[in-house]
Amino acid sequence: MSEPAPTSLFLGLLGAQADALPSQVRRLHALPMPVELRSHAQASAARGLPARLCAFVAGLPRADGDVPVCVRLVSPAPGVEIWTREFGASTFRSHLRAVNGELHEQLGPVRIRFRLHGHAQGIVWEPLGIDMWRIPLPRRLLAGVSARESERDGRYRFDVTATLPWIGLIVRYEGWLDVG
Repeated sequence: MSEPAPTSLFLGLLGAQADALPSQVRRLHALPMPVELRSHAQASAARGLPARLCAFVAGLPRADGDVPVCVRLVSPAPGVEIWTREFGASTFRSHLRAVNGELHEQLGPVRIRFRLHGHAQGIVWEPLGIDMWRIPLPRRLLAGVSARESERDGRYRFDVTATLPWIGLIVRYEGWLDVG
């Protein structure tokens, strides 16, 4: 008899690497859904017109400074999670799914493919490819994209940055979630 499939998108993608994760990172990804978590974050929004346009198209937050955060996680189907994040008065939603061992994050018409790496410090999201309306874009656009999950002071921590060549900062946010 085979083991049941993991209920967590992230833990399923990480496989055996999930065993090495810090307790708060593992706990967040093992929470039964739907779940709502609150915290604070430092956010930096896009400044110039081209950067603001890119952020708008992807539906990214416009929050700036120290802002309250509310994260709602739902899993409408196995291998699929919807993350709705409120940064102050700014809300954005991403659809995450497992596809052939990769994490695909859909932000409006933009889809970014990631490989997850789990270790004792947390999870690193390695960007693999990007497309818009299913049209592949140059991979070099991902050079300024980074996402990490970790644990510090007993709290789950997140740190996300997206910059584009010649355009600059699209979004940056870092903060914590209290997962209990």
